[in-house]
Amino acid sequence: GRDRRFKRALKTIFFAPQKHFVPEIVKDLRRVPIQSLPAVVSSIGKGYVKGFFAGMLKPRMLGAFPRQTPPFVIAQPRFSSSRLRIALLTETTPKRPGYGGIGRYTYDLALGLYERGHEVHLFCRDDRPLQREGLGFVIHGIVAPASLPQAGTNRPVLEKNLAYSLAVAQRLHKLREQGIVFDVVHASNWNAEAVALIRSGMYPVALMLVSSLAQIIRTEGWEWNDDLRACVALDRWQIEHAATVCVPSQGVLDSYRTYMGIDVAALPDLVRTPLGIVPDEALPPAPQHDRRKLLFVGRLEYRKGIHTLFAVLPDLLPQFPNWECHIIGSEGDGTLKKQFLDRYHRMPWIKRVIFHGFVAEEHLRHHYRTCDLFVAPSLYESFGLIY
Repeated sequence: GRDRRFKRALKTIFFAPQKHFVPEIVKDLRRVPIQSLPAVVSSIGKGYVKGFFAGMLKPRMLGAFPRQTPPFVIAQPRFSSSRLRIALLTETTPKRPGYGGIGRYTYDLALGLYERGHEVHLFCRDDRPLQREGLGFVIHGIVAPASLPQAGTNRPVLEKNLAYSLAVAQRLHKLREQGIVFDVVHASNWNAEAVALIRSGMYPVALMLVSSLAQIIRTEGWEWNDDLRACVALDRWQIEHAATVCVPSQGVLDSYRTYMGIDVAALPDLVRTPLGIVPDEALPPAPQHDRRKLLFVGRLEYRKGIHTLFAVLPDLLPQFPNWECHIIGSEGDGTLKKQFLDRYHRMPWIKRVIFHGFVAEEHLRHHYRTCDLFVAPSLYESFGLIY
């Protein structure tokens, strides 16, 4: 930095290829489809030129330090354990529409582990093979068939789940052959994402229990068939064979006792793991006195209690003309919303029921900050991230 500009420029050009991320870029370029290569190379070149001129020409960002500095404080490490290489499985893609509770929880967990200094690899269903969230934080996209080839079991849900689970295990096996070996794998038990990995015995799997499929079948009134029975049986098997079983609450654990008859005492390793989220530290805006805002966040299905809200609104909104009801979340099959709108579409207050569907993260946080009353009439929750 103290050299004159010309010498500094020569040094920058000379030492640039020795930067640690250059071999990673070169390695990734070999995996880029040939049709995408010009655009990728162009973006790398533009980034290099932009960074080079910023370093050469822009003023240094030097702090204004006080004359009398406080005593030097030894920095404490962010974590005390050894650095781990961790794989996290989720079928839904982070920050994409519909990624929901499991996807959000898994991404937040990955981010927290990464910030504590661990190397994190997140595996999800996506057509983009690799995305880098940071050095040592990689998202692996997996493309899996909709069913198992030549299975012929006439169990579409089971086949779809097993096809993705096998694709995950194959990707982890391929990475192992390339020298990327994991210390532990974390997954939820929903859709049996880790069942092939548990069966292979390749890695120890920590399995987080979410809402029981057997409980959901009863709540939603689905018809029991051979496909769903096989899925519940597979869920039981993976719970009994995972290296560690984690539960976010006693309520979730009790549901597995009640609806599946799981013998908790027989599980090899059971850990109560309360959940956390990334906090929103922004201050709420000033309230609007002319309009009040009632907010619901969640999928529009029975177990989220949207039918309870729909039953209350026809009496509530006519009594309180300055209130609006904002509803955020994917619509599922759309049946409950359609029934509600078909029944009340002529009512004047229906204009104050606003459906937003799935919204981006910043918009969701804005709705949380600006609501006057938050309503969550869920019948039960796996994570309760909305709370």
